[in-house]
Amino acid sequence: MHKSINKLVMLSISALIILLVTLYFGVRLKGYTLINNVSLIEEGNGLRFDKYGVAYIGVNNLTIGGGAGIYSFTVEAAFKPSSLNKQIFSILFSIHNGVDEEQLIIGQWKSNIIVMNGNDYAHKRGVKRLSVNLASRPNEKIFFKITSGKNGAFLFLDGELVREDPELFLKIPKEPNLLLTLGNSVYGNQSWAGELYGLALLKESSENDSIFEVWQDKGVFQLPEGRDSFLFIDVTDAGKNKKGDSLNGLSGLVIPEYFPVLKKKILSPPLAGVSFEKNSIIDILINLFGFIPLGFILVSVIKEYCTMSLKQVVLISVLFCFFTSLFIEVTQAWIPSRSSQSLDLILNTVGGFLGALAAVKARGQRSETRDQCKT
Repeated sequence: MHKSINKLVMLSISALIILLVTLYFGVRLKGYTLINNVSLIEEGNGLRFDKYGVAYIGVNNLTIGGGAGIYSFTVEAAFKPSSLNKQIFSILFSIHNGVDEEQLIIGQWKSNIIVMNGNDYAHKRGVKRLSVNLASRPNEKIFFKITSGKNGAFLFLDGELVREDPELFLKIPKEPNLLLTLGNSVYGNQSWAGELYGLALLKESSENDSIFEVWQDKGVFQLPEGRDSFLFIDVTDAGKNKKGDSLNGLSGLVIPEYFPVLKKKILSPPLAGVSFEKNSIIDILINLFGFIPLGFILVSVIKEYCTMSLKQVVLISVLFCFFTSLFIEVTQAWIPSRSSQSLDLILNTVGGFLGALAAVKARGQRSETRDQCKT
């Protein structure tokens, strides 16, 4: 009797430990910190972004007009990337309306600055884009301009035309619910690192270099009189505001003290982001084998507590693994360093099932051994 109780206690403790370990590795922050890593440059002429940093203009403060989307516009920005070797696609600027395929972004991959609509970050779908390589200009301030209109899209660097595509027609996403971000995506998982000195979203496609001329002459990002803009963000006045306040009241730019996830992506489609690269394969194997111990121990504990058939015990164990994984994946949507994936949910559940089958087989072998000993 005492032996049976001790066994039950040991199994229960083991199950609790395995569950806690599974939850820990499922929801740990993996380098993410709650602090929003956006700071004022010492000279007061811009903002410095680091990993897990973002500034944004919310849906209540961003009204551009043209509900069906705008194809004629100009974006000008002055910035300096902190690195030209980042292996992830990071986002310096985005306008998002809730549909990833429609977002307008200026992003960085390694030493390339890329402008496009959509989320074809790896360029696997061949979505049209304009890009320029900054490898020859490390640690330099960049004045960047992209114009889009009926004649196509044109990219300027320090006042010079460097790329053009007469068949590329970029678009500001259709309203409502527009959300503008600086230094990150709306999901908080594509941090851009560097310094931003100013950004302007101007009406109509324009090759007018008046903003660049002021930048070149005075080293400040200013909108000259007469230029009509959808939005102008002059970060030279950032020092007048504290984190959590609006930056230049008219723009409504907010720099939160704590890092926010502006949009949650819960349970991405099973094949989203899957590749045959080493890291992706390792992640798949971890998700599959990580739940085998939990499935195994659950069968052992439930069978000791209850007089059920093995099929019922396996079903309960697998359901427990499923809901444990579901809790982890939903929680990960609030953690920028993690990714909420339906593929992970499937792999975790399959792993739990394999563990449960292994436990059933182990119990069967023990029963056969006992029967042989009795004979």
